[in-house]
Amino acid sequence: MSELVDKNFHLNKMVEIITNEDNDIFVIQKDYNKHFKINEVTAFLLNKLSQQPLNIEQMVNQLNQQYSEVGKIESKKVESIIDNLFKNGILECEGEKNVPIKKKKGQAILKYEIKPTLLLDVKVKKNTGFLFNSRLKLVTFIICYFLFSLSLYFYTLTTINYSNFSYAAMLRILPIIFIHVIGHEMAHMYVCRKMGGTINKVGVGLLYYFIPVAFVTYKDTYLISKTSQAKIAIAGPLFDLIMLMIVSIVMLITDSFNYLLFPYSMMLFYMQFLNLNILMPSDLYRFLESLSNQYNVRRNSLTYLLTAIHLKKPDENQKVKNRSTKFFYITYSLLSLLYIASLFVSMLLAFKYVF
Repeated sequence: MSELVDKNFHLNKMVEIITNEDNDIFVIQKDYNKHFKINEVTAFLLNKLSQQPLNIEQMVNQLNQQYSEVGKIESKKVESIIDNLFKNGILECEGEKNVPIKKKKGQAILKYEIKPTLLLDVKVKKNTGFLFNSRLKLVTFIICYFLFSLSLYFYTLTTINYSNFSYAAMLRILPIIFIHVIGHEMAHMYVCRKMGGTINKVGVGLLYYFIPVAFVTYKDTYLISKTSQAKIAIAGPLFDLIMLMIVSIVMLITDSFNYLLFPYSMMLFYMQFLNLNILMPSDLYRFLESLSNQYNVRRNSLTYLLTAIHLKKPDENQKVKNRSTKFFYITYSLLSLLYIASLFVSMLLAFKYVF
């Protein structure tokens, strides 16, 4: 960066600064279709650079005048910020070319995407209060709802007669499962529109090249609140559990359709282990990530735990100081262990019921 210290920088014309519903500030690079979260100081600096070109020294003077109450801002810190912004195409420099942004490697997935215009153009009245405004109420509702629906299902299993279960029935319900998966994705789409988000595409694929998945991709969801993003993520599992409750009630009332409903209920139940797998980028993982306003939750939780039990040397840049963040990382780790234990128990139960 030393060779750019005396150069004048200005804001790229294809860059826009936006504030979302949570008052988080983002800078948008339209050429690369990328967005980056920035703080108030960086936003102030970018606004100055949009008005006139400045060199590093002038930027430091501007920042120290504006934020004199927080102490002197070091030149090296500003250099580092400017270097990062320049590399990401946010800033332009006289006589220097921006290096094209390298595309990040996506998840290991083979996918086929479509843009279903008929579904995406359906009008849904925006209501950000849908499924509660309070994060605490939302979490409480979801926990109670999950416990009730799963308890009802387990009670149904101990009550009904499923002796006429056959593997042929599993093949018969494949069309039903296909329709259900469409309903699951439409639940995500409906809540996305309800929160004011925009849907881009829907598709099917193989996650890690062997796990069948269906998915919805969204557009500019960073503009809506984190709570709204969490609601979109959890909408699919909520739909699954609604169907599981309906099937459980029907099986309790009559056993006429158990030969179809029982295998369908099993498929619904085990689909939850994919949707609620917090060790992979599942619906629950996205829900926790959005609701906690944390990024790279799995990696950061592991790093925190390893440093907490002294298996890894702490890095000052990654040191967790906030108590609520520490509590979240510990909770996430405990939920991960609970998930692994539940998966093991469910496999044993499946073996018992089927064989």
